Amino acid sequence: MSESAFKTTAGVPVPAVTADEMREIDRVGVNDIGLKLLQMMENAGRNLAGRIRKRNPDHVAVLAGNGGNGGGGLACVRHLLTSSSA
Repeated sequence: MSESAFKTTAGVPVPAVTADEMREIDRVGVNDIGLKLLQMMENAGRNLAGRIRKRNPDHVAVLAGNGGNGGGGLACVRHLLTSSSA
């Protein structure tokens, strides 16, 4: 993992990973642990939507490209548009 890190609002460092490292993390989740890729995208999107809701912004823009995380972005939008998601 990279030496660079982000910090949460509480000051906890979160390590940054490269695109190749993230692909390997995804591979391990799918091949070694048995997670489904769609399950991982859904979980990421739902959790991101929950974090956004806690901030209670007036407007949100979600950019979902083809770089490997677009599915999570689309799941996030779906959760933001439904009132029953947490």
